[in-house]
Amino acid sequence: MGLAIPSSSSIGEPVYDHLCQELERERAEFLSSSQWNRMGNVYDQSTRQRLMRLQSLTEQIEKPAQSTEIEIRRDLLKGQRMRAGVR
Repeated sequence: MGLAIPSSSSIGEPVYDHLCQELERERAEFLSSSQWNRMGNVYDQSTRQRLMRLQSLTEQIEKPAQSTEIEIRRDLLKGQRMRAGVR
């Protein structure tokens, strides 16, 4: 899980900051626990639930960025079309 977590001050939104802090805390707890199996063997129910929680937090953090990226790409494409005379 080599997930790069943005610094909470990089965005400055309280909800986002909280999600980043929660993800980092949960990730650190998971990686320091003896439940983490580096070989990818079958996990017990508790470990699977922790992994699902980490995935959920990651998705909540990434969703706004992905939406923004889509909008930026649309705007860039629109600008390119306008410069090329295509509507």
